[in-house]
Amino acid sequence: MNWRRASDGYTLVESLASLSLLGLVSLLLVAGLQAAHVRLAHLDRTDAGEIEAAQDMLRARLEEARPLTTLETQSAMIDFDGRADEIDFSAPPPQSHGPDAPYHYRLHLSGGGDLRLDAGSDLELNQSRPVSSVVLLRGVSSLDVAYFGPDPMTKSAAWLGHWQQQPVLPRLVRVRLGFPPQDRRSWPTLLIRPAATIDSTCVIDANTGDCQGRT
Repeated sequence: MNWRRASDGYTLVESLASLSLLGLVSLLLVAGLQAAHVRLAHLDRTDAGEIEAAQDMLRARLEEARPLTTLETQSAMIDFDGRADEIDFSAPPPQSHGPDAPYHYRLHLSGGGDLRLDAGSDLELNQSRPVSSVVLLRGVSSLDVAYFGPDPMTKSAAWLGHWQQQPVLPRLVRVRLGFPPQDRRSWPTLLIRPAATIDSTCVIDANTGDCQGRT
């Protein structure tokens, strides 16, 4: 009788052991892929939550921006300095601070890529000593702000890259952010409409146009 040698093929036990190992490796690969997917989904939700929180805070502050007329200028101008990469404005203090005089806020991008919202008196902000400073987002590469309202030159409404020395607040403020190419985050364009655009509490002198006081 011509018996096949054991080296000519696999025995049933060897085949079953190989199939078991292959199945175990497949299960480990599937489990690893599922865990990676869960981690990525968690990171996406975390990033989306941070961006939503940052937009909510900006919307709350800018919607309550107060068009306070400055008293030092020749004509009525509000205390609002809007540029393409920074906004300085007045608004009520955060609710956690309780009733108080309006705060000065500054939205800007630091050199390290932090989107910051500083708050304090005008003197404190100019001396970089804000009462509070909140990092809204980290790892931001660009900040682009635009303002919708009457163009001082043409008098027609348009998006402008700055809003300075104006008698009213802009009708809309648009905030866009950019992230590094490898960053997965996405910032939906944020449009904010200030609730009040004219300082109705200021009594304007008809002859000089100055703010003579508040009602």
